[in-house]
Amino acid sequence: MELLHGDATELPFADESFHVVTIGFGLRNVPDPKKALQEILRVLKPGGQVLCLETSHPENVLFKPFYSVYFKQVMPRLGRWVAGSGKEYQWLYDSTATFPKKKELAEWFVDSGFVDVNYRSYAGGAAAGHWGFKRSVLRMQSMNKLKTILEMIKFEHTVFALPFAFLGAILGSFC
Repeated sequence: MELLHGDATELPFADESFHVVTIGFGLRNVPDPKKALQEILRVLKPGGQVLCLETSHPENVLFKPFYSVYFKQVMPRLGRWVAGSGKEYQWLYDSTATFPKKKELAEWFVDSGFVDVNYRSYAGGAAAGHWGFKRSVLRMQSMNKLKTILEMIKFEHTVFALPFAFLGAILGSFC
């Protein structure tokens, strides 16, 4: 494995080079995160996946106030005490506070050209994982066939839909 130092908005790789691209706790530190997402899309192979783990905004009304106090006031003080500097921990709070919330970040993925975009909260919403795929003909054909099958069968009850939802999950994982 070779480590490279580079610019996330101008990746030094050829088009369609990777099956998967990951970024962890870094997208909010890129001067132009939307351009970085477009660059990730460029280097992904058709059907390839992007995975992004990033700090986020808790939505739980009980957890949110404690998180805010800890993140804004306690963490920088702990950083000064333990590491001798609180600047980095203040930056962590500031950069997270100005970064988009989960839903808006998912919209950035879609606007950049990713399909089947979704996200999941972790640690009470303090972090979130986002993922999406680069469009591919095979993936779209499989999903269109599944939609056609489901439209042909008008489900009256959810119980009858479960085997087909399972089938869709299997088909989606192979495409």
